Amino acid sequence: KNDAIILGGSIIGKRQLMLDILENELKMNTFDLMTIQNYIEGIQLIELQEIIIAALKKENYTIDKYSLINYVIHLAVRLFFSQSENYKPEFHQTEIEMSQAVLHIDQIVNTIYNDVKAHYATAYFSKEDIYNISVLMFSRATPDSIEVMNLDEIKKIIGDEAYTILNEILVSVYATYSVNLYDDNFIFRFGLHLKNLLLRSRQHLKIANASLNGIKETFPLVFAIAVHIASIINKCLDQRLSEEEISFIALYVGIISEEKKIGSRTLRCALIIPDHYAIQTAMIRRLEHHFKNSITVESMGPDLSTAFIKENSVDLMITTFQTEIVTSVPIVYVNQILTNQDINHIQYYIDNTNKLKAQNIIRTQILRFFNEHIFFTRQNFTKRDQVIDFICDSMFSQGLAEAEFKSQIYEHEEVCSSSYGGVAIAHPLSGVSAKSSIAVLIQHQAIEWGYGKVNMVFIFTLKESDKDLFSNVFNLITDLIQDKQSLNLLLNVSSFSEFVELILNSSSKNSAI
Repeated sequence: KNDAIILGGSIIGKRQLMLDILENELKMNTFDLMTIQNYIEGIQLIELQEIIIAALKKENYTIDKYSLINYVIHLAVRLFFSQSENYKPEFHQTEIEMSQAVLHIDQIVNTIYNDVKAHYATAYFSKEDIYNISVLMFSRATPDSIEVMNLDEIKKIIGDEAYTILNEILVSVYATYSVNLYDDNFIFRFGLHLKNLLLRSRQHLKIANASLNGIKETFPLVFAIAVHIASIINKCLDQRLSEEEISFIALYVGIISEEKKIGSRTLRCALIIPDHYAIQTAMIRRLEHHFKNSITVESMGPDLSTAFIKENSVDLMITTFQTEIVTSVPIVYVNQILTNQDINHIQYYIDNTNKLKAQNIIRTQILRFFNEHIFFTRQNFTKRDQVIDFICDSMFSQGLAEAEFKSQIYEHEEVCSSSYGGVAIAHPLSGVSAKSSIAVLIQHQAIEWGYGKVNMVFIFTLKESDKDLFSNVFNLITDLIQDKQSLNLLLNVSSFSEFVELILNSSSKNSAI
């Protein structure tokens, strides 16, 4: 009426409708409070944001931008409706008791409550209101600095339940993917996240974060590990985590796994330069500055000879001497004082040496997992379950999978869809098989898979002695599908031999020195 919408119903219902409208507005815009200021009259969103930031800073806490804006909106909506004469504050004792378990929540909530009360004296709300809407925000806030703690101290902070689940996750991820998450910083930070995740799930608090969109497709291996972790948490909670929650787990796993991956990619390097202290010291210092996560100087000498090469088993040689010696080890020639051109030259050789090593793994170890008897093209399936049944039954009949393999694949789909863009990559979330194999199905007709559609399906399983190759297998598949030229060629392969040739050509692309 008169260009105004009049809503009837409860305060809770009205508030939820407004929150839904504002969350949809956020999804359509950059993370900017000004885009939604006009929706909430009488409440200054920037002012609220400054109050929250100051309260967090006082206790040495920080929060990501999206979660902060989300919290500002919830607080603003609560204040907006608290100005109504019919407003009654809500009080849920269980929420307050649980939220008090979060570090420093009392001090932070007290500060926010007192500062908001000072700015909005006519609004009617209680400290319990602030507690109730703060639970989700505090599940995202983290301390600025974390001191290294022993496991007993961590256990006291995150509680017995979260600590038990955390240990199960660490053991299971290593057993299944050979990814070592045992790191003091990861254990404490992810332990806090896990504790708050359990709190959110039992309070039925959902997270909606537009910044998480694309994590699954951009970092598929990390997301696959996060799905495995989610399956463990699901069993403990007896409920299913959302894909947003799994994406948050992937963020934590991604940081530590990248550090571990960098370490595993370090090349062993020999340095052949003049026997002069100043030159050697300057050279090593410069190399460490630029390549500390890429190479390790394992040996050093003043003479590049055949004997030196035989005595030192390395991946790369860096030298200031010219030589006509023929060796399979790449040799990088540099100046005695490294120039920017030398730095770029070394990086080029590092990248290509790593590509050659990866290609060698594919040729010598992974190609044997593919089998023409479980390679399928020109099928006409339309549903996910049809494909899973067909492939798993084929693998079982060929003696390449156990009877329970099919149920393990469906378990994966129950936790989270295995589709990554237009490709599905499914594998058991636990256990190992007697044999290692990769089944492939490619067809032009799109297959309904989860919330999307796919044209290619990879279903694989690894035996105990091959589990170290999980990341190599996963990266091989994702590298293929992320390269547009390779993807188009894949969609049009007509035979197994053509498929194998495509894998070899793709893996060797740009790898020749």
